[in-house]
Amino acid sequence: MQLSNVNSTDLREAIALGCRTMSGVFNADDNDIPFFGSLVRPTAGFGFHPFHSASYIPGHHLNALLNAEAAVGIKVEEPVIEKHARAAYFSYSGPVALPLNRDAIGGKLINFAPHNIREGLHALYALVKFRQSPRAQQLAEDSIKAIFDLWRPDTGGNRQKFEGEWHLRIIDFDSPFIGVLARAIGPLTKYFVTTGYAPALQLATRSKTRSSTSIFWKAANTIFRWARTRTPSLA
Repeated sequence: MQLSNVNSTDLREAIALGCRTMSGVFNADDNDIPFFGSLVRPTAGFGFHPFHSASYIPGHHLNALLNAEAAVGIKVEEPVIEKHARAAYFSYSGPVALPLNRDAIGGKLINFAPHNIREGLHALYALVKFRQSPRAQQLAEDSIKAIFDLWRPDTGGNRQKFEGEWHLRIIDFDSPFIGVLARAIGPLTKYFVTTGYAPALQLATRSKTRSSTSIFWKAANTIFRWARTRTPSLA
């Protein structure tokens, strides 16, 4: 495609094209769970990911597709929404109400990346707001409760539960808070606005406070270390 042919003027048409893409990424050989990877070059194709297929893509797409419907009136076929919803529900069907994934197509839900909590909650929020789904609402509230039970602001997540009791493989579990639970502030806040569910706002507020404190002290310590190298009296 020539660059001059790329749409740069019609925003609604651009959104419609994005929706069409998100409506056609299902793997017919994997119960229509959406692919994670999509490549154009060097070889066009779709791909599976052991940490991000079922637990990541449905949230991205449901949030975008259903908001596009509401905002600009683009018609998304209901089977597309249902397939993404089924994949999201599947990712939550493991031993804990958090989005999980598999090592391989056909495998069990054994992989957990806290990074995906945001995407999981975005899927559930969108289904509650735009499809009034009781199942999504129950899962969202079970998930919020699980997060309160499994994470502490001072000590982080309960690794023993994930690895010892549930035998899950976890990735980036000890990543900085801002890249893990803090990512979920958006869907938590939107879920509260939609439903009035107070624990969602409480968790968002706690995450905001933890994030602000973490960033402030990291910045302060960096500045202090820098100052010590230049000011003998601070050494």
